[in-house]
Amino acid sequence: MFGVLARLTWWEYSWDIMEPVTYFVTYGTAMAAYAYFVLTKQEYVLPDVKDRQHLLMLHKKAKKIGLDINHYNYLKDEIDKLQKDLARLRDPLHIHLPTSYASKTGEDKRSPLTKLKDMLDETSKKMKIT
Repeated sequence: MFGVLARLTWWEYSWDIMEPVTYFVTYGTAMAAYAYFVLTKQEYVLPDVKDRQHLLMLHKKAKKIGLDINHYNYLKDEIDKLQKDLARLRDPLHIHLPTSYASKTGEDKRSPLTKLKDMLDETSKKMKIT
């Protein structure tokens, strides 16, 4: 935008003509940013606006294809926990998992990775993903 206004100011027209244009462009941008803040209760910062638009589109598309976002987030959290546990197991200082993991004997004999793989397979079957 700056380049366009500079070109119009110094090469095409004069400052006398472009001063009101730049005033209204600046004023309009400020009003648009304020309107965005009033509607979303978020500051008008490009990364935040981009993230908001991405999430809106993600939820819209997920609803359209029937994807359960809460279940997806749960699975992603489980994957993250397992990856952190694996990193702790591979730690060169040999800091091991807490004993609460080792004491779970009566529940399910499958490993957490197997459980997660089964959950992902079940979800993909529900969504008919191959």
